[in-house]
Amino acid sequence: MYYDIHCHADKLSSKEIETAIKENFIIGAVGMNLESNEKILRLKERYPKNIKVFLGIHPESQSYFHEIDRVIELIEGNLDKISGIGEIGIPFFYLEGKSAVEKKKIKYLGLEIFERFLKTASKFKLPVNLHVVGSDIHLALPLLKRYNIEGALFHWYEGSLEDLNLLVLNNHFISISPDILVNKEYFEFAKKIPLDMVLLESDGPWEYDGKRGTPQMIFNSASILAPFHNLTTTELLLKISENTYRYLDQNKN
Repeated sequence: MYYDIHCHADKLSSKEIETAIKENFIIGAVGMNLESNEKILRLKERYPKNIKVFLGIHPESQSYFHEIDRVIELIEGNLDKISGIGEIGIPFFYLEGKSAVEKKKIKYLGLEIFERFLKTASKFKLPVNLHVVGSDIHLALPLLKRYNIEGALFHWYEGSLEDLNLLVLNNHFISISPDILVNKEYFEFAKKIPLDMVLLESDGPWEYDGKRGTPQMIFNSASILAPFHNLTTTELLLKISENTYRYLDQNKN
């Protein structure tokens, strides 16, 4: 089996999903709002063995923050179906162009939402699938510690080497996106991530130089990473599977 641990599967076509499943993919489907969470649960019903459900509210989607109570109810009502909570995190890109007062208000509200999800994850011992950009890990890490959350996944994370070392010291995971195929700077950062904490993602259907992201892009990412780690592509994918098992081991669904 191959793992795409962070994908907006509700936005993929049925053909894209079915093709990935035929190629032995397990897809970590992350939610963005109530509607997408409900769609992901329906995908789980259709493909119970190949969809790993993560329910949450995307931190850059402030217009959906009011859905927090209903999304948490959805999580609590579907514990037998879900593998974790996500995509959750801290607003960053949404702050662009906002005034200082607006930025402070949005950040504060986003952190409130984030903390509520972490509290729920801690209560039910669920893994978290995070959107945290750059130095915002200095806001995220204390909250993860407060709620005793270990082995969090920082999806598509890129930051300073000092901040990367903080994630290493705290035993968290980072999922690498296909942006390594088109972004040399990101690839150089990805090569510095210790292999024991690496997972792979498509973040589909996000596009990379105009090419629509699908789970199969995991093969492309693995093929470019493998030589750096002195492994074959097959060996690297096996290691990624082992890492993903460890990440998901907090919940068996």
